[in-house]
Amino acid sequence: MLAMFVSISAERETDVLGVRPGSRPLDDAAVYLPYHFAVCGGRRIGDTFTASRGEDQIQLKVAGFTDAAVFGSPSYQWRRLPVTAATLENLGGTVP
Repeated sequence: MLAMFVSISAERETDVLGVRPGSRPLDDAAVYLPYHFAVCGGRRIGDTFTASRGEDQIQLKVAGFTDAAVFGSPSYQWRRLPVTAATLENLGGTVP
């Protein structure tokens, strides 16, 4: 899966990404996942989500789910993984 962490602000959460009902506010140790992770992958709010590139890993808690999951072209699709600005800064390019 191709994924890109994106920083979001409280104003953009609902309008742009379609944060689903029941989602918790993001904190600096959390991520929103695309809703198909819940439907197809059995993910739940509060689960630990581990992203990795090579041997580098980061673990975040699932704070909720979004409807707006994919962007890019039909043949080269990316998943958006919204996090806070502080989390994105802490990632420091370790995980794509």
